[in-house]
Amino acid sequence: MTPGSWHKVGHIECIPRTLKSLRVVARAFGKETTGIITSEGVQRLLSPGSSPGEILGTRGGVDGAEITEKIGTAYRSRSGRGIIIRLVGAPECMGSWGGFKDVLAGTRERIALSVLEEGSPPLGG
Repeated sequence: MTPGSWHKVGHIECIPRTLKSLRVVARAFGKETTGIITSEGVQRLLSPGSSPGEILGTRGGVDGAEITEKIGTAYRSRSGRGIIIRLVGAPECMGSWGGFKDVLAGTRERIALSVLEEGSPPLGG
């Protein structure tokens, strides 16, 4: 099996004029999904226990009202060096933990989210 390679599928960016909420944008299967990690979710991610943070999205209701619902989860990787984003209907993607903290501090505009594409089996095997 040849090693897999990382492919950019989205990004995490700060939402202007909010109290530490972040926008998550990911593209998969020809569809773009946008969600929000609320300030509460960010605080959970940064806490010593590193609890997962919810990712919320909105959709239009039957009567035209916007409905807010959970569309995914963000959590820190086991190594502690990455943030993992799991969205409904999309592959699990990962970004840099250091970059995530830089976005929160305002020293960086956004970080890339990437997905690991599986390698191919060896020839003749």
